[in-house]
Amino acid sequence: MGNKNDSRVSQQDHDHLTQVAIAVPLFFHSGSYHVYLNVGSPTPQRQLVIVDTGSHYTAFPCEPCKHCGRNTHAAAHFFRPQSSTTFQTVPCDQCHWVTAASAFHHQGPKQNCRISKVCPHTQKYTEGSSWTALESQDYVFLATDHVEESLALHQQLAVPFVFGCQTEETGLFISQYADGIMGMAMHPNSLLSQLYSTKSIANMAFSMCIDGSSIYHNYYASSSAASYDTAVKGGLFTMGGVHLQDLTDLVHHTTSQPMQFIELVKDKGWFTVAVQQVYIVSATTGEHIPVVTNEINSFNTGKGTIVDSGTTDTFFPKDLGDILSNAWEKVAMSLGLKYGNKMISLTDTEFAKLPFFKLILRGESTYGKEVEWTIHPNAYFEPVATTTRNNPKMLRNRNKKEEDRIHWEGKRSFTNRIYLDEANGAVLGANSMIDHHVLFDVGNHRIGIAPADCSEFDDVVHAS
Repeated sequence: MGNKNDSRVSQQDHDHLTQVAIAVPLFFHSGSYHVYLNVGSPTPQRQLVIVDTGSHYTAFPCEPCKHCGRNTHAAAHFFRPQSSTTFQTVPCDQCHWVTAASAFHHQGPKQNCRISKVCPHTQKYTEGSSWTALESQDYVFLATDHVEESLALHQQLAVPFVFGCQTEETGLFISQYADGIMGMAMHPNSLLSQLYSTKSIANMAFSMCIDGSSIYHNYYASSSAASYDTAVKGGLFTMGGVHLQDLTDLVHHTTSQPMQFIELVKDKGWFTVAVQQVYIVSATTGEHIPVVTNEINSFNTGKGTIVDSGTTDTFFPKDLGDILSNAWEKVAMSLGLKYGNKMISLTDTEFAKLPFFKLILRGESTYGKEVEWTIHPNAYFEPVATTTRNNPKMLRNRNKKEEDRIHWEGKRSFTNRIYLDEANGAVLGANSMIDHHVLFDVGNHRIGIAPADCSEFDDVVHAS
């Protein structure tokens, strides 16, 4: 259990798993972050799902879906209900999602129970994609990339869980690499809620730790073309940990900056935070240029500012666009750059001069102070995928102990992925979380954030 390269769970751990904090690998592909789920019995079927804190339903294609991305998803085949002895289609008089639909922001289910005798549901997303599914139930638990280990976890901790057996997909759901989606917003229908209610995890909390270096080397800068055909390890995902000891046993925090705690503005639905101040900060002089100076601002209008791991990029308020871009350009004046979202090429030295964004958020009341959320250029400037085979002098190895970011030779192309066009409020997408450990502590109504090294961890299961 102590070997960082061996994620097996010992029999002794299994004998004492009544409540746990668990960590499993987080995988990256095409801007999204995923975990594996094992579904069904006696031999569970593995599904790769996007971790989405901006929604609350879990769904993936099931045979014989005729309008799903059959040749694009990670699994070799869709989930096969007939291969699971514990699979059930939820009958019309026991629908879970229809009664809870009004409790959340997304469009509610469209029912036709009288005819079909089952619980159909159509879910639409902001960017235009959608899926249609039947409410179904089977035994579900998190999985790793080790088959034997995942089977042992499933046998010990799997719980009956209602998910969507997709019969149709549109838009990005057809072409995405992931099999499906796992909604983690605050809602009784989430997997987190079900695991906690059955005491499979110790606390009503989960976390994501995204490792930018691993993603850069194994995906964007890989010399293997096959890296784009499979998801790569990009950090870790935890469930059940809430005490700092739980979390630091699983994640290697930067000791100089311990976890800070942010107050959640809402008690259900999206993870909404209050933005009090925003600064553009010079990486060379440390100068802070204020953009927002109090809590009455566009970040907190409409839906407010939400932390959404299912959205790849970050979106700031449109009506602050001119102020934000002018401040950024002032700091980046020596580079002669205009703020925008078109691809640009930079040397290592030029990249080091790019500004970073510092958000000051309302801290949790018991924490007693404001919280800094910093978004560095290595997080919001996405590398344009290339290979060392195509440009052999571009990269050199990174020594994590001596350097804080990736370095390269020559010029490297990037795209700025902070957009200044959100109609109301803001979205802190997955890129804002890179190189941080972000704790979604639902039970204590807060979000924790800490700089962290997420590239490796000691144990899969930490008994609480």
